Amino acid sequence: MMHRAEDYPLDECTPALRNFIKHGPTWASSEEMQNSMTLQEKGWNVNVLWKEERIDGKHVGLGVFANEFIPKGTTIRTCIFGQNTYIFNETTNVPNLERREMAEFLKHYAGVCPCNNTNNADDISFYFPAACMNHSNNPNVHYVCFGDRCDIVARSDISVGESICVDYRKEGPAPSWYLKLLEENLGSKECVFQGFNDYVKDDE
Repeated sequence: MMHRAEDYPLDECTPALRNFIKHGPTWASSEEMQNSMTLQEKGWNVNVLWKEERIDGKHVGLGVFANEFIPKGTTIRTCIFGQNTYIFNETTNVPNLERREMAEFLKHYAGVCPCNNTNNADDISFYFPAACMNHSNNPNVHYVCFGDRCDIVARSDISVGESICVDYRKEGPAPSWYLKLLEENLGSKECVFQGFNDYVKDDE
């Protein structure tokens, strides 16, 4: 299976997601973004909270943390395309980039669906609103694709207070059209893909 933008046209998305694609972020900060919807509205099936995170003594921005014990195998967030997950490519479902805030959002939160990476497709997707999971070479969650979903699932037990992290290296290579989009709108190719930041590295 493979998720493609052509299968999830913008006019079939929820009103909230359509509004976001057309008008861009209205939040002043990542914290405000998370506070704009309830956990249930965002698809979270467990109790989590967001706070500033430091990794190896370095501030890495807002992170998401378990606020209850989460057993291995738990689907911690249900992510449905067209509802709280969006997919686009160079020619289909492209978000409105008239406002710089949208390009900034894509820089920080857009990636490649695992099924697309496996099949060498170049569609880009993101969660709405973003999960704010930071990178780890030893992640405690991963993505599981099936049907119309790309869920976030615990790959190990997660303790209360533990940061919920994913391996950004699994995104695969950044699509060339996406890098061009960022450079044209932000003047830089910096993004979450390995090779385009200073925090996603192979184990030494």
